[in-house]
Amino acid sequence: MDATEEEKIKDKWIIERIPLEPFALISCDDDGNEVEYDAFSHHKNIKSMSNRTFECRPIIPSKRPLDTNAIEPSICNDLASLIYKSPHRRLLASCEYFELDDTTELLFNKDWLHEPQVKFACAQVLAGAVLMNAILVNTVEMYGGTKSADIHRELPSLSSVSIFTTKPTYANIWPHIRSTGDGSKLVIVTQTCTALITSIIRLDQSEEPKVGPSSCHFATSPQHTKIFIDQVSWTKAKKIESNASTRSIEP
Repeated sequence: MDATEEEKIKDKWIIERIPLEPFALISCDDDGNEVEYDAFSHHKNIKSMSNRTFECRPIIPSKRPLDTNAIEPSICNDLASLIYKSPHRRLLASCEYFELDDTTELLFNKDWLHEPQVKFACAQVLAGAVLMNAILVNTVEMYGGTKSADIHRELPSLSSVSIFTTKPTYANIWPHIRSTGDGSKLVIVTQTCTALITSIIRLDQSEEPKVGPSSCHFATSPQHTKIFIDQVSWTKAKKIESNASTRSIEP
């Protein structure tokens, strides 16, 4: 295998951080001789694939209309690869991330009227979160889902209402671009609140931070965008949530 030393180090670095295991695909050629193809996959995939028959098909990307506002998705399809290739690698590698899970989803969908401190906990959770592909959330504004919960709530547009008909990656979490009279805005909507992303940092290339809700042009959808939470922010958010008298992020 012709690979540079840097590529070998990169591959080793990525494999050590994700649960990949080697496996072999065995087939027969036209003469009946066995042919072996070696690959890597998640250990759960390997277990479910064992002793099954597969048909090999090429993956052809579908055409899509050009969106001049959207950021081209990163070629990274996992967080470890993104971190390794990012110009912010040193910063990201010093943090511990976990993918948004059921416990996080529950927090984002709690009722602000009964637990007002949840507003600040949700904002804290998203501080430093990574949305793939591939931005770091720098600043965020939280709004309640109803006028009784938040008089300053972000009113949904016609385009954002239809987003709820799609099945998201995470239950009751819909990250998407909202079209408004002020431009396109990156938001994360739940059953009880809306997070307006007001500043981002590109992770797949070296750029200045983008500031302002209408500057966050990012190719995203509820079905394909992955969200990774910073463990330190999550710990702080749980502390905020546990104190019913909390009325700010900072004590």
